[in-house]
Amino acid sequence: MTDLAGFNIYRLDFDPAEECPECREINDLLVRLDLAYLQQARRLGERIYLRDDQVALDLGYRYRIAAVTDKEREGASAVTALVLYQPPAAPTQLSAQGFDRMVRLRWAPIQERRQGAELLGYSIYRRTAETAFGPLPVNTSLVSEAVYEDYEVENDTRYEYAVRSVVRIAEQIVQSPLSPVVEAEPHSGR
Repeated sequence: MTDLAGFNIYRLDFDPAEECPECREINDLLVRLDLAYLQQARRLGERIYLRDDQVALDLGYRYRIAAVTDKEREGASAVTALVLYQPPAAPTQLSAQGFDRMVRLRWAPIQERRQGAELLGYSIYRRTAETAFGPLPVNTSLVSEAVYEDYEVENDTRYEYAVRSVVRIAEQIVQSPLSPVVEAEPHSGR
């Protein structure tokens, strides 16, 4: 689209026990994203991230996203759906230790005991003191052990870290809230 101005995002909530949530139209406008003024969303590279905080556990949500031109015409829509399950527990006892151009994290592994839930691993988040945690973890694949060594750091810079547990419930990936934040500062000679 050469005249893309933004996106209309629609939402429909449903009871997961319904026989056919796909049978209803998704026409309730959740938000209109203006690409020139992304107030409610965050751009990271070529992706746009929008957080929907007006949701409830054990309900399902269907979203329809339509591109909008500068003349307010909608293009074709994309539809996605998910059920909002209770998230797993965040990792506890997180610690960080700085070395020469490396930070080592350790935490207590979670014990996911819900029937049908499978622990897939952990996602690691890093920031400097002046920034917020980004929407994407620093690790490109899930960490299976309760330890992580971060080599993408510079000496004499203070970093803050948090970790999320990631589980599969039914066919859906569910993440925990962030763990408590810890700090570390790598130095040469360590």
